[in-house]
Amino acid sequence: MVSAMKHTLGRWFHRAGAVGGTFSVWSDTPEAEGSVCVIHGSRGQGEANAHLVASAPELLAVLEAVATQVTYEAGGMSKEMLTLMHEASTVIAKARGNR
Repeated sequence: MVSAMKHTLGRWFHRAGAVGGTFSVWSDTPEAEGSVCVIHGSRGQGEANAHLVASAPELLAVLEAVATQVTYEAGGMSKEMLTLMHEASTVIAKARGNR
């Protein structure tokens, strides 16, 4: 049986590493052991990727909340909205490791 994947809890943030082009993403949770991940890349692209990764837990939480609310109020959904909801469900499953 495969157990549910769990990401590092807490608010994530990033900081530039000691070596140029290296950015670390950290959690503010005491239980987190070291960094969440290290990103390598140019100053512009590497830092932009670090910002995106650091926002992942908050993005997931907001997307899940929106998907739950929209599903709850699903009456009369347009075809476009149904497509977006399907895409949201797919991305949530991917983020949870279920894809």
